[in-house]
Amino acid sequence: MNLKYGESYRKKNVCVVIPTYNERENIVSLVSSVKRVLDGCGVNPFIVVVDDNSPDGTGKILDDLSKKMGCLYVLHRKSRMGLGSACREGFRYAIEKLNSEILVQMDADASHNPSYIPRFLDKIAEGNEVVVGSRNILGGGIVGWGFKRRMVSLIANKIARKVCGLTVTDTTSGYKAFTAKAIKKISQKTNSKGFDFQVETLFWAKKHGFKIAEVPIVFVDRREGKSKLTLKEIFRFLYTCLILFTKRFS
Repeated sequence: MNLKYGESYRKKNVCVVIPTYNERENIVSLVSSVKRVLDGCGVNPFIVVVDDNSPDGTGKILDDLSKKMGCLYVLHRKSRMGLGSACREGFRYAIEKLNSEILVQMDADASHNPSYIPRFLDKIAEGNEVVVGSRNILGGGIVGWGFKRRMVSLIANKIARKVCGLTVTDTTSGYKAFTAKAIKKISQKTNSKGFDFQVETLFWAKKHGFKIAEVPIVFVDRREGKSKLTLKEIFRFLYTCLILFTKRFS
């Protein structure tokens, strides 16, 4: 694996945090792929999956897999509490229990290709503290979305950039990497439970002055399972953007 700065993070504790809800069709292949990529990077690999009591048995599948994969840790929650809180819980566990130095956040539906992880690590090695996987820069893209979904994403991104004062090109991306120092400080400020966590994270990263970079990713729409994006989530996202606007200049 060609890693530009591989030696600078070799043997560092790198943890991939994956929130799940009803992902039994995707989770085994995803976790296995993540493990292979981390092993190829020469880091100390950890994978933390936070399951919101998936009724499809995702948690049980992960428990069985963890018996064969020592780097996999499964956190079970009693109910569906949302992506944002799942990520925060996963980050906290990764830092406090596993001494993780670099953390990667990704979706469980196989839309995010684990092969991009080395690019995130290289950007961290360059001195960046937050790295965003962008579908909107040269080399990035989206596969499998129709016109309506693309327009929703485009409008949400423009609103977040304008209202929240963000400069990154993909404010709704769920594929990111952080230094432990950065995500600890960011997490102290975030309280969103759902997909609005994505924009809230970037807002506080910028507010705290962390160095932010982007890497191009190609997002491939899920082939198995159902999307978790609902109209309620969209309205919550808009509300969060307005709340963050009031904090821009404070």
